[in-house]
Amino acid sequence: MTNIDITQTLPDVWCERARCNKELFNQPGWHGLLNSAFAAQTYYCCHNNKQDILALTVFKIGPFRIGYVGFPLGATFSGHFISRSWLRYIKDTSLCDVVRFKAEPGSNSEIDSSCTTLPETAIPDLSAWQADQLPSSVRRNIRKAERSNIKLDSMLDSHHSVRLFDLYKSTIRRHDGQVRYTERYFSDLLKLANETPCIKILTAKTQSDLLAAFLVVIDHGDTCFYLHGAFDPKYANYRPSDFLFFNAICEAKTSGMLRF
Repeated sequence: MTNIDITQTLPDVWCERARCNKELFNQPGWHGLLNSAFAAQTYYCCHNNKQDILALTVFKIGPFRIGYVGFPLGATFSGHFISRSWLRYIKDTSLCDVVRFKAEPGSNSEIDSSCTTLPETAIPDLSAWQADQLPSSVRRNIRKAERSNIKLDSMLDSHHSVRLFDLYKSTIRRHDGQVRYTERYFSDLLKLANETPCIKILTAKTQSDLLAAFLVVIDHGDTCFYLHGAFDPKYANYRPSDFLFFNAICEAKTSGMLRF
């Protein structure tokens, strides 16, 4: 694989393809959000014959440059796994010190890399999904949220980004996790959500209009991806998280998404 171009501007043909296919993670707006929120750099590596392309977003973490292929999906624009030749080329560019990508099952020895298996929960056939497939405890929580008059909303102003970040940060810390996303990121995410229907930020609000929880989902092609979620423990008794997930799944199914 020698006929490769590297650019920081997505070629028009791929930009139009991503827009028409509603593939948010392949669009310049998403890459620009990552660049501005994390001081990252996104590079596009493409064949001269335009057969495939990948986005390599490089984050600076301490002294290291960590390159993520197709963040967060880990694949090329065509959805292909990274081949040995792709990986060798990325390493030869010296754009990053470490490359992270989605590996094809059983290929880690072939491409000389270490693999970590991450848990994944999915609804592979959304058209066949029914609410009665949910555990009885979850269905009970959804009914409780509805009886509590929790309001589903998706209308947010720019000032809500601070509340989103605070909820995210407190939720991560309650679970002893590491806060990786910034207030700037949530501000830019909210701006981008107002520009594209592919990003949906669902919120659960109390009758006094207090934001109790939020959920971010992304439509990418025929799949709806869960991205972020958080809630205020003061309103945990209202079960806002189950309420939001249920509505997000229902909306994805209604809009014709094939997977969640």
